[in-house]
Amino acid sequence: MLAALALAGGYIKDAQQAVEKERQNTAAERDAFLDFAERVQSIPPVSQPSDGGTTAHVSNRGTGREKLERVRKQYQRTVMSAQAYEEPFPEHLSTEFGSDVATIVLDGHRFGEPVKLLLVEQARESATQRESLLDAIDAEERSLQSARKSLEPVESVLCSLEDTSLLEQSIDEIVETDADVQECQRRCNELLQTRQREIQTGTGREGRNTPFLQEFLYRNHEVRFPVLHTTLDYVNRLARGRSTLVQSLCRRA
Repeated sequence: MLAALALAGGYIKDAQQAVEKERQNTAAERDAFLDFAERVQSIPPVSQPSDGGTTAHVSNRGTGREKLERVRKQYQRTVMSAQAYEEPFPEHLSTEFGSDVATIVLDGHRFGEPVKLLLVEQARESATQRESLLDAIDAEERSLQSARKSLEPVESVLCSLEDTSLLEQSIDEIVETDADVQECQRRCNELLQTRQREIQTGTGREGRNTPFLQEFLYRNHEVRFPVLHTTLDYVNRLARGRSTLVQSLCRRA
Protein backbone atom coordinates (compact mmCIF):
# COMPACT_ATOMS: atom_id res chain seq x y z
CA MET A 1 0.00 0.00 0.00
CA LEU A 2 2.70 2.48 0.98
CA ALA A 3 4.65 1.84 -2.21
CA ALA A 4 1.49 2.24 -4.30
CA LEU A 5 0.63 5.49 -2.54
CA ALA A 6 4.14 6.81 -3.07
CA LEU A 7 3.89 5.98 -6.77
CA ALA A 8 0.48 7.60 -7.20
CA GLY A 9 1.41 10.69 -5.20
CA GLY A 10 4.68 10.85 -7.11
CA TYR A 11 2.82 11.74 -10.29
CA ILE A 12 1.88 15.11 -8.80
CA LYS A 13 5.40 15.71 -7.52
CA ASP A 14 6.80 14.92 -10.98
CA ALA A 15 4.24 17.29 -12.47
CA GLN A 16 5.42 20.11 -10.22
CA GLN A 17 8.97 19.58 -11.41
CA ALA A 18 7.81 19.62 -15.03
CA VAL A 19 5.89 22.85 -14.46
CA GLU A 20 8.94 24.54 -12.96
CA LYS A 21 11.10 23.48 -15.90
CA GLU A 22 8.52 24.71 -18.41
CA ARG A 23 8.27 28.02 -16.56
CA GLN A 24 12.00 28.56 -16.96
CA ASN A 25 11.94 27.60 -20.64
CA THR A 26 8.93 29.79 -21.40
CA ALA A 27 10.42 32.81 -19.63
CA ALA A 28 13.62 32.31 -21.62
CA GLU A 29 11.62 32.18 -24.86
CA ARG A 30 9.71 35.33 -23.96
CA ASP A 31 12.91 37.22 -23.22
CA ALA A 32 14.50 35.90 -26.42
CA PHE A 33 11.65 37.17 -28.61
CA LEU A 34 11.78 40.58 -26.95
CA ASP A 35 15.54 40.66 -27.50
CA PHE A 36 15.06 39.69 -31.14
CA ALA A 37 12.47 42.44 -31.62
CA GLU A 38 14.87 45.02 -30.23
CA ARG A 39 17.70 43.84 -32.46
CA VAL A 40 15.54 43.91 -35.57
CA GLN A 41 14.33 47.35 -34.56
CA SER A 42 17.93 48.53 -34.58
CA ILE A 43 18.55 47.40 -38.19
CA PRO A 44 17.99 50.30 -40.63
CA PRO A 45 15.56 49.37 -43.42
CA VAL A 46 16.56 49.64 -47.06
CA SER A 47 14.74 52.47 -48.82
CA GLN A 48 13.20 51.80 -52.21
CA PRO A 49 14.76 53.70 -55.13
CA SER A 50 12.56 56.54 -56.32
CA ASP A 51 14.00 56.87 -59.82
CA GLY A 52 13.86 53.18 -60.66
CA GLY A 53 17.54 53.17 -61.63
CA THR A 54 18.97 49.74 -62.37
CA THR A 55 22.20 50.36 -60.45
CA ALA A 56 20.37 51.57 -57.35
CA HIS A 57 17.92 48.69 -57.61
CA VAL A 58 20.69 46.06 -57.80
CA SER A 59 22.52 47.76 -54.94
CA ASN A 60 19.39 47.74 -52.77
CA ARG A 61 18.79 44.10 -53.55
CA GLY A 62 22.28 43.27 -52.31
CA THR A 63 21.88 45.44 -49.24
CA GLY A 64 18.46 43.92 -48.56
CA ARG A 65 19.92 40.42 -48.62
CA GLU A 66 22.63 41.50 -46.20
CA LYS A 67 20.04 42.95 -43.82
CA LEU A 68 17.94 39.79 -43.98
CA GLU A 69 21.07 37.76 -43.28
CA ARG A 70 21.50 39.88 -40.14
CA VAL A 71 17.90 39.13 -39.22
CA ARG A 72 18.49 35.39 -39.62
CA LYS A 73 21.63 35.54 -37.48
CA GLN A 74 19.86 37.52 -34.77
CA TYR A 75 17.00 35.02 -34.69
CA GLN A 76 19.45 32.18 -34.25
CA ARG A 77 21.41 34.04 -31.57
CA THR A 78 18.33 34.95 -29.57
CA VAL A 79 15.27 32.74 -30.12
CA MET A 80 16.98 29.56 -31.28
CA SER A 81 19.50 29.84 -28.45
CA ALA A 82 16.81 30.07 -25.75
CA GLN A 83 16.63 26.27 -25.56
CA ALA A 84 17.36 23.14 -27.57
CA TYR A 85 14.53 22.93 -30.11
CA GLU A 86 13.80 19.74 -31.99
CA GLU A 87 12.68 21.59 -35.11
CA PRO A 88 15.29 23.28 -37.36
CA PHE A 89 15.55 27.05 -37.72
CA PRO A 90 13.45 27.43 -40.94
CA GLU A 91 10.61 25.33 -39.53
CA HIS A 92 10.68 27.14 -36.19
CA LEU A 93 10.58 30.52 -37.90
CA SER A 94 7.64 29.43 -40.03
CA THR A 95 5.77 28.09 -37.00
CA GLU A 96 6.18 31.31 -35.06
CA PHE A 97 5.83 33.96 -37.77
CA GLY A 98 3.92 32.15 -40.51
CA SER A 99 5.10 30.75 -43.84
CA ASP A 100 4.84 34.10 -45.70
CA VAL A 101 7.09 35.94 -43.27
CA ALA A 102 9.48 32.99 -43.12
CA THR A 103 9.77 33.01 -46.93
CA ILE A 104 10.70 36.69 -46.88
CA VAL A 105 13.35 36.20 -44.23
CA LEU A 106 14.81 33.02 -45.72
CA ASP A 107 14.57 33.71 -49.47
CA GLY A 108 13.78 37.40 -49.84
CA HIS A 109 16.04 40.23 -50.98
CA ARG A 110 14.21 43.27 -49.63
CA PHE A 111 14.30 44.61 -46.10
CA GLY A 112 12.04 47.64 -46.29
CA GLU A 113 10.18 49.36 -43.50
CA PRO A 114 7.04 47.16 -43.87
CA VAL A 115 9.10 43.97 -43.49
CA LYS A 116 10.92 45.38 -40.49
CA LEU A 117 7.71 46.45 -38.76
CA LEU A 118 6.11 43.08 -39.45
CA LEU A 119 9.03 41.18 -37.91
CA VAL A 120 9.09 43.38 -34.83
CA GLU A 121 5.32 43.06 -34.40
CA GLN A 122 5.38 39.27 -34.81
CA ALA A 123 8.26 38.90 -32.35
CA ARG A 124 6.45 40.96 -29.74
CA GLU A 125 3.28 38.94 -30.30
CA SER A 126 5.24 35.73 -29.72
CA ALA A 127 6.57 37.23 -26.48
CA THR A 128 3.02 38.14 -25.44
CA GLN A 129 1.88 34.56 -26.08
CA ARG A 130 4.67 33.32 -23.81
CA GLU A 131 3.57 35.75 -21.14
CA SER A 132 0.04 34.35 -21.33
CA LEU A 133 1.44 30.84 -21.12
CA LEU A 134 3.42 31.83 -18.03
CA ASP A 135 0.20 32.99 -16.39
CA ALA A 136 -1.39 29.62 -17.17
CA ILE A 137 1.69 27.78 -15.85
CA ASP A 138 1.54 29.76 -12.60
CA ALA A 139 -2.13 28.82 -12.23
CA GLU A 140 -1.27 25.17 -12.85
CA GLU A 141 1.43 25.29 -10.18
CA ARG A 142 -1.01 26.72 -7.66
CA SER A 143 -3.52 24.02 -8.58
CA LEU A 144 -0.94 21.27 -8.07
CA GLN A 145 0.02 22.65 -4.67
CA SER A 146 -3.63 22.81 -3.65
CA ALA A 147 -4.23 19.25 -4.87
CA ARG A 148 -1.30 17.87 -2.89
CA LYS A 149 -2.57 19.62 0.23
CA SER A 150 -6.08 18.27 -0.29
CA LEU A 151 -4.82 14.71 -0.76
CA GLU A 152 -2.54 14.62 2.28
CA PRO A 153 -5.30 13.56 4.74
CA VAL A 154 -6.53 11.03 2.19
CA GLU A 155 -3.10 9.43 2.04
CA SER A 156 -3.01 9.34 5.85
CA VAL A 157 -6.35 7.51 6.03
CA LEU A 158 -5.34 5.05 3.32
CA CYS A 159 -2.11 4.26 5.16
CA SER A 160 -4.06 3.76 8.36
CA LEU A 161 -6.42 1.32 6.64
CA GLU A 162 -3.45 -0.76 5.55
CA ASP A 163 -1.55 -0.65 8.82
CA THR A 164 -4.45 -1.32 11.20
CA SER A 165 -5.99 -4.73 11.74
CA LEU A 166 -9.79 -4.56 11.85
CA LEU A 167 -9.84 -7.53 14.19
CA GLU A 168 -8.12 -5.39 16.80
CA GLN A 169 -10.59 -2.52 16.45
CA SER A 170 -13.82 -2.09 18.32
CA ILE A 171 -17.09 -1.44 16.52
CA ASP A 172 -16.93 2.22 17.51
CA GLU A 173 -13.41 2.50 16.10
CA ILE A 174 -14.47 0.90 12.84
CA VAL A 175 -17.43 3.27 12.59
CA GLU A 176 -15.10 6.21 13.20
CA THR A 177 -12.71 4.95 10.54
CA ASP A 178 -15.62 4.57 8.13
CA ALA A 179 -16.57 8.21 8.77
CA ASP A 180 -13.00 9.24 7.95
CA VAL A 181 -13.12 7.24 4.74
CA GLN A 182 -16.39 8.87 3.69
CA GLU A 183 -14.90 12.32 4.36
CA CYS A 184 -11.95 11.41 2.18
CA GLN A 185 -14.29 10.25 -0.57
CA ARG A 186 -16.10 13.58 -0.41
CA ARG A 187 -12.78 15.42 -0.54
CA CYS A 188 -11.64 13.43 -3.57
CA ASN A 189 -14.90 13.99 -5.45
CA GLU A 190 -14.68 17.73 -4.85
CA LEU A 191 -11.09 17.76 -6.08
CA LEU A 192 -12.05 15.85 -9.23
CA GLN A 193 -14.79 18.37 -10.03
CA THR A 194 -12.52 21.34 -9.36
CA ARG A 195 -9.68 19.92 -11.40
CA GLN A 196 -11.90 19.13 -14.37
CA ARG A 197 -13.17 22.71 -14.42
CA GLU A 198 -9.61 24.04 -14.30
CA ILE A 199 -8.54 21.83 -17.19
CA GLN A 200 -11.50 22.86 -19.34
CA THR A 201 -11.05 26.61 -18.75
CA GLY A 202 -7.28 27.03 -18.49
CA THR A 203 -5.62 26.02 -21.78
CA GLY A 204 -3.18 28.96 -22.01
CA ARG A 205 -2.06 27.70 -25.44
CA GLU A 206 -3.00 30.40 -27.94
CA GLY A 207 -2.39 29.45 -31.52
CA ARG A 208 -1.45 25.86 -30.63
CA ASN A 209 -3.06 22.59 -31.61
CA THR A 210 -2.75 21.08 -28.12
CA PRO A 211 -6.27 21.21 -26.61
CA PHE A 212 -5.23 21.19 -22.96
CA LEU A 213 -2.31 22.79 -21.16
CA GLN A 214 -1.70 19.57 -19.21
CA GLU A 215 -1.17 17.57 -22.39
CA PHE A 216 1.58 20.02 -23.31
CA LEU A 217 3.20 20.26 -19.88
CA TYR A 218 3.21 16.51 -19.22
CA ARG A 219 3.75 15.29 -22.77
CA ASN A 220 6.85 13.32 -21.73
CA HIS A 221 5.31 11.82 -18.60
CA GLU A 222 3.57 8.53 -17.96
CA VAL A 223 0.25 10.29 -17.29
CA ARG A 224 -1.01 13.53 -18.85
CA PHE A 225 -3.45 14.40 -16.07
CA PRO A 226 -1.58 13.59 -12.85
CA VAL A 227 -4.08 15.03 -10.38
CA LEU A 228 -7.04 13.23 -11.94
CA HIS A 229 -5.05 10.01 -12.23
CA THR A 230 -3.90 10.14 -8.61
CA THR A 231 -7.27 11.15 -7.21
CA LEU A 232 -9.15 8.45 -9.12
CA ASP A 233 -6.64 5.90 -7.84
CA TYR A 234 -7.33 7.06 -4.28
CA VAL A 235 -11.08 6.94 -4.88
CA ASN A 236 -10.82 3.30 -5.91
CA ARG A 237 -8.65 2.45 -2.91
CA LEU A 238 -11.06 4.19 -0.56
CA ALA A 239 -13.99 2.26 -2.04
CA ARG A 240 -12.21 -1.05 -1.51
CA GLY A 241 -11.24 -0.04 2.02
CA ARG A 242 -14.77 0.98 2.90
CA SER A 243 -16.13 -2.26 1.51
CA THR A 244 -13.83 -4.14 3.87
CA LEU A 245 -15.01 -1.97 6.79
CA VAL A 246 -18.68 -2.61 6.05
CA GLN A 247 -18.11 -6.34 5.73
CA SER A 248 -16.34 -6.34 9.09
CA LEU A 249 -19.25 -4.53 10.73
CA CYS A 250 -21.78 -6.90 9.20
CA ARG A 251 -19.93 -9.93 10.55
CA ARG A 252 -20.08 -8.47 14.07
CA ALA A 253 -23.76 -7.52 13.91
